[in-house]
Amino acid sequence: MELTPFGSSAGSAAPPAAARARAILLSAGLGVLFLTSRAPLLAGGFGSDDDAWRNAVAALHSHLAGRYVPSRVPGFPVYEGLLFLLVPLGSLATNALSVLAQGTATCFLWRIGRRLDLPASGWIAAAFALAPSVWVQTSQTVDYALTLALFLAAYDQLLGARWKTAGILLALAAGSRATTGLLIAPALLFAWQSTRSWRALFALSAGFTLVAVAVFLPALLAPETGGLQGHLLKHVSRHHLRAEAAPGVARGSLVFLFGKAGALGLIASVVAGTVAGSGRCRRPAPRRGRPALIFEAPAVLIVAAAFALIPYDPAYLLPALPLLLLMMGRLAQRHVLALAALLMASEAFVVPLLGTRRLVPGRLPVELAVRARNRDESLRLLRPPAGPPGILVVGRFGILRLLVLAPELERTDAAWAPFDGPGVALWRAGRRIGYAATLTARQRDSLAAAGYRIVESVGPAR
Repeated sequence: MELTPFGSSAGSAAPPAAARARAILLSAGLGVLFLTSRAPLLAGGFGSDDDAWRNAVAALHSHLAGRYVPSRVPGFPVYEGLLFLLVPLGSLATNALSVLAQGTATCFLWRIGRRLDLPASGWIAAAFALAPSVWVQTSQTVDYALTLALFLAAYDQLLGARWKTAGILLALAAGSRATTGLLIAPALLFAWQSTRSWRALFALSAGFTLVAVAVFLPALLAPETGGLQGHLLKHVSRHHLRAEAAPGVARGSLVFLFGKAGALGLIASVVAGTVAGSGRCRRPAPRRGRPALIFEAPAVLIVAAAFALIPYDPAYLLPALPLLLLMMGRLAQRHVLALAALLMASEAFVVPLLGTRRLVPGRLPVELAVRARNRDESLRLLRPPAGPPGILVVGRFGILRLLVLAPELERTDAAWAPFDGPGVALWRAGRRIGYAATLTARQRDSLAAAGYRIVESVGPAR
């Protein structure tokens, strides 16, 4: 049994030329607005996230080593492969990759909304693009935007019953962020519920498996991978989400994804749509809609469960954001959803503190300020005061920034360590001044005996 692509209409006539021209002009205008909103985030370095600089350093290390070097376990080979090509062009090029991926993800989300016949598909896509968690967090040299683009492209292909292509795209999304590969399970469930066809399951699983193996093979063969396995297991065993912390983490994650005002606006849109009875599609298709929800709801739960293992950064929840917006879009009232999207956008500039009735700078000015402060701090570290030979302990994030910003410094093996790299990582000419992320007690004693003064320096802000 073949699945008819969602939202298709065999008898629909082509739109008139004037309507098509207006649609093209509107799309072009929105594209210009999208790019303009992201322009300030292209400059100012790779971003405030230390993983952005860790990714850039791994790409530079790959150039030096002449082979693939993963930034962390289990590797991000698809994203890191693109960075390998772009990092010689600097942070402008690598940040531009993220912005391009954001735009692509937004377009695919709009297509998915149209396939599902959601009346507010445009505002669902707008809410996604305007959410500060997407706008600011993914406009850095990090894998989130590319992962979202590939994942939503895979979902679009699932809805179009292109099973092999969907599997390939989902494997590429996993190659950008490995936890996305867990979503093959709800994808297979979706295919089965849609077709009851073993052929569809085979095409989907074969496309995913073959590409995933090919993508992750370089990461499995890289000698650095074995040394980082223990780091991953340590964080899973020590830092998984505990029950007493769950309510606070849940609130923080909700605010991160939607913003305070945006979350309230979305709740209001769902309530208004439910009360008004306007939450159904224009052309209800329960037989088709049920498999879509069967994919979306388990996918959200899987993303949340993966985050609970290592709840370091709510950005790990970003793959759930478009799915949550789609689920809300089935119930939301269109004009209230539009208001919610605008409220989400407002928090990029200013954030209301409801308890104190104050407004504070939003995520966009904060991100730009942190980038500027980090750069100024790194430049200050490169101009240490005259005096006796010294070793500046600047933290791992400080070493990552100095390694990129000052290629003239002599680099040691400790410079390339993605996480813990005790010892002097960088030396100035003549080895009068060195920079270390951390120093062991033995290293401190040895350097002091050699006449070096140990200086604890505050590293760049995160």
